[in-house]
Amino acid sequence: MAAYVICSDTSDAPRHKSALAITEAIVELLPFNRFGENNLKPVSPASISAENLYSGEIDRKGIALWGISWEQIIRKGMGRN
Repeated sequence: MAAYVICSDTSDAPRHKSALAITEAIVELLPFNRFGENNLKPVSPASISAENLYSGEIDRKGIALWGISWEQIIRKGMGRN
């Protein structure tokens, strides 16, 4: 699974601080999470990775970009809670 965080500058915070804060919040929510679904195995903390996807081109566009990935196994035949 993956999530991407894209932020631009605001009057409240620069893009890099906003993107890092959101990324950290997502990473904190992931361990052992099943998102309310019985057919999902809990997220293993060891499978979580976050990376700043900075490049000159992205910077020139005025955004900060982070990628978060994790392994989430889906089991067959299990229903919702």
